Amino acid sequence: MNGLPAGVPTAVGVVAAILAMLRFVRRLSLRVQVVALVVVSVSIGVLLMTIVQVPRFPGWLAASLVIVVFISMPFALRHFMRRFSQEEEEEIKKASHRPAR
Repeated sequence: MNGLPAGVPTAVGVVAAILAMLRFVRRLSLRVQVVALVVVSVSIGVLLMTIVQVPRFPGWLAASLVIVVFISMPFALRHFMRRFSQEEEEEIKKASHRPAR
């Protein structure tokens, strides 16, 4: 592909797939979101390990991936914790509205 190493299109494709998965996972339950975050974490780790092994891979692409991960991590964690607390509050409300036996 126009003088780019073979791993570049693969890396860009994996990043696009990860972003698409994260976009659609927002609508799912909290447990599914946790599983999706684990899958994304493992995928990013494998991608970075692959980047290290590919000869002539542009270092700026690997560095930008790491920067994006570290910049987006606090936002993702904040969203996850907010969602977790909302789900917990909903469960408490449901439990308090149930008639006592």
